[in-house]
Amino acid sequence: MKKVTMGFLTGGLCLTVLLICGSAQAAIPLLLHHQGVMKSNGTLVSGTGNFRFALVNPASNVNLWTNDGSNVGTQNMPTAAVSLSINNGLYEVTLGASALMTPIPSSVFDADNVALRIWFDDGVSGPELLVPDQPVTTAPFSIRAVNADTAKDSDAVGGSSLADINAQIADDVATHAAIANAHHSKTIDASELIQGTLDNARLSAGVSLLGQTIELNSAEVTGQISDANVPAAIARDTEVTSAIDTHRTDPAAHTTLTSLVIAGSQITSGKIDNARLNTGPGNGLDADTVDGLQAGAFILTTGGTISASSTTQVLSVTNIGTKNALYAHATGASGYGIEAEANGTSGRGIYGRATDTGAGTLNWGGYFVAAGGNGQGVRGEVGGASATGVYGWAGGGAGKAIEGLANATGAVTNYGGYFLARGDNGRAVYGNTTGLNGKTADFVADGSGNAVGVQGYASYTGAVTNHGGYFTAAGQTGRGVYAQATSTATTTNYGGYFVANGILGIGVYGTGAMGIKGESTGNSLSGVYGVAGGDNADGVHGFGMGPGGDGVSGLSSESYAHLLQLVLDLG
Repeated sequence: MKKVTMGFLTGGLCLTVLLICGSAQAAIPLLLHHQGVMKSNGTLVSGTGNFRFALVNPASNVNLWTNDGSNVGTQNMPTAAVSLSINNGLYEVTLGASALMTPIPSSVFDADNVALRIWFDDGVSGPELLVPDQPVTTAPFSIRAVNADTAKDSDAVGGSSLADINAQIADDVATHAAIANAHHSKTIDASELIQGTLDNARLSAGVSLLGQTIELNSAEVTGQISDANVPAAIARDTEVTSAIDTHRTDPAAHTTLTSLVIAGSQITSGKIDNARLNTGPGNGLDADTVDGLQAGAFILTTGGTISASSTTQVLSVTNIGTKNALYAHATGASGYGIEAEANGTSGRGIYGRATDTGAGTLNWGGYFVAAGGNGQGVRGEVGGASATGVYGWAGGGAGKAIEGLANATGAVTNYGGYFLARGDNGRAVYGNTTGLNGKTADFVADGSGNAVGVQGYASYTGAVTNHGGYFTAAGQTGRGVYAQATSTATTTNYGGYFVANGILGIGVYGTGAMGIKGESTGNSLSGVYGVAGGDNADGVHGFGMGPGGDGVSGLSSESYAHLLQLVLDLG
């Protein structure tokens, strides 16, 4: 355990006091100057230390005064400490100095004995009481001199009695008052005047005198002014009421106004006819006060978002005339007249419905026009792996889910429907029918010339095997391609007509159990008919690679039936 010791210099406790003699005694400030030497384990301390001081009564061992005023009347140490510098063990402090601690009252020295008690804290070990207490010597007790309480009756003050001193002061005052030049002017603050009166000339110009006329503005009047003090030019309430009544009953005072221009801000109540409202752009009308509708019920014209709860319509527009119920115009280079977004699992960004069910009605659930040279009336774009760009659904018996019309009739190459698939295994058009006699695609050429119902073109010329048309039938009696020429007139028509212009080209190439099958129901007709115009070319060429295979084989219908049954039995 660290041992802290304290020594005191000679005259270590000195009291500085101020004595005032006379008939009244002012409060006496007490200051005790204290010096000491601090050692720790025999070594002089240097640095900063925290001290707590108390003046105690050795008889009762209680505090009469503490440096922070706390715990007076107890034996506890003060709460707050005083930080002091220590140089080679030496420190000093003035006890009772207001800059460091609370003043020392003179009543402390009413006790017969007073001692100084000190606690020291080096910031590490905590506060430690220094022993022993240091008694306060005689000097401070001079404030309570043995004859102080009876000095007013003493005849031994300066060799004169107090009565003689008071008489001498009275004579000096009388002599001073009789000397005219002994009094001089002096400027003093008004707060120093506690009695007597001043001449009016000494008063400020802002001070009003009795009987003086004063002008006040309305802000300075807080009460009521009597009628007698109100100028006659000011009309009284009764006069105003009488004038109003006279005007009201005078027919000549009222004329019909042909026009009156007032500011909108002056209309604070009542209603205005609709004919008086400015309905043009920028009218500044508050929608909530015009027709009772909230501002949210109106269409935004300068941007923003129109929204509503899921149980109400966001926007409903009706027009029974020939104009557009809703017209949107976007002038920007990439702007959208209407942009709609549906976040629901079955939502529709735009939903159009034509409700007229008449047999001769030509209507559109959605009608879109693109006037640009490369414009797109409808463009569907999706990001999902199995999503659909454009989806059409027809519920009628002869309805068309999607119908395309290329309306130009001139010498142009146009497309009622044009589809492009860029994927390695993409399909520009994919048809699927689930009906018993359904057709995945039905193409009709109505032209009177050389119109083509279906034309397939594989344009890539590289070393690949591509197909102008590629068809697969998975049914047991399915037909990959089924073509029928229905005209029964004396014409040369073809259920299927295939042309290969290559030197080694093949108009029709069949592979499988039955590479090519032709059927003719007319007399003297051919099931398969081949024409070759080139040298060494074959109209029909067959090559049988299997044992017993035939390059070209023809069967009657009876033999074909037996062969078909055999295939079915084997398969």
